[in-house]
Amino acid sequence: MELNANKQQLAALKKLRVPQGPLDLTGENVQKLKDKNTKKAIEAILQKALPRRRKGIQYSSYYRALRVKLLPVNPHFQSDVNYLRHLFQIPEGHISVADFMEPVLKEEYLMDEVGKARAAVAANKWIEIHRSTALKYKVEYPPPIPKWFRQSAKIMLDFGQTTLTDWIKKDPIIPNTYAKYFQLNVPLDRCVARLIERYRLPWLSVSNLRLFILTHNSKYLEMFPVDVIMEPIEASIGMAYRITVDWIDEYTTEKQWREIWEKAVVPRLENLWEERGEFPQSKRIELESLNEQWVIELYKLIHEHPGLGVDAALEELSKRGGPVRTDIDRTTAFRSIKRLKTLMQPVD
Repeated sequence: MELNANKQQLAALKKLRVPQGPLDLTGENVQKLKDKNTKKAIEAILQKALPRRRKGIQYSSYYRALRVKLLPVNPHFQSDVNYLRHLFQIPEGHISVADFMEPVLKEEYLMDEVGKARAAVAANKWIEIHRSTALKYKVEYPPPIPKWFRQSAKIMLDFGQTTLTDWIKKDPIIPNTYAKYFQLNVPLDRCVARLIERYRLPWLSVSNLRLFILTHNSKYLEMFPVDVIMEPIEASIGMAYRITVDWIDEYTTEKQWREIWEKAVVPRLENLWEERGEFPQSKRIELESLNEQWVIELYKLIHEHPGLGVDAALEELSKRGGPVRTDIDRTTAFRSIKRLKTLMQPVD
């Protein structure tokens, strides 16, 4: 960039023996500026040349991942969650146990895995009642659902109330990509959206946060720090997926990419193979074997002479002194040519 520096900045650049005029401010060269006072003096120049420098590291994917990991021990976050449980009048310790079980069985299953599973069922029923009340449609409430449970789920918050704390009254701003995951007419959804904004969390953590607010079970805070959307699409081959990965930056690690692959992509691939009815190993084609010179030359010869068979083409290639391998049997050659036709021929 062309320098437009003040006297202090010019002095700092002169100290670094940086020539005036065009200045290379790539990350590597900036990193070499060891003198903190000099960096401070030319910070305005750096921010103009490197706009992302204006956003501190605290806005990076690295810090986002750390914030997600620290959620279970974050006292500010826990205080906000407790405030929301208070607003929805959820008694302490409730919904984290099996609210649909007969009272006589509750103690027996209090710390049991079955009890935890039932708590998730109860939380989803709370969400169903809550949503139906907000959006004004009917759902059935089969027994045994406690009276307090129904009353809690039907609470509709007035976000204009002066009694509500300031952060909860603020309208959430949800990126268009994630708007479909929220119904802001539903109070719990709006509260979760504000939590996500307030603690700069992944937008796709909405489901986990709903369940955590209702159950206080920390397993729901084990969330992926990168937003990955898998959208089914109709393609010429049938069902396929469009993958959108958000929040990739210079701090994204290979480990995170592997987690995206393993947690988001692999389960869908397995479903697609189930639909196809065969495993990939049964029809896999190796590029190395098809890209050998003798195979390519053989294919070109057959392409130039459409009536020429594989045997005759092999013989002709040998006469021309072409790169024919003597250890290749006819079946291998035929299969390779057939696959190359499938791969190379245009489709009109």
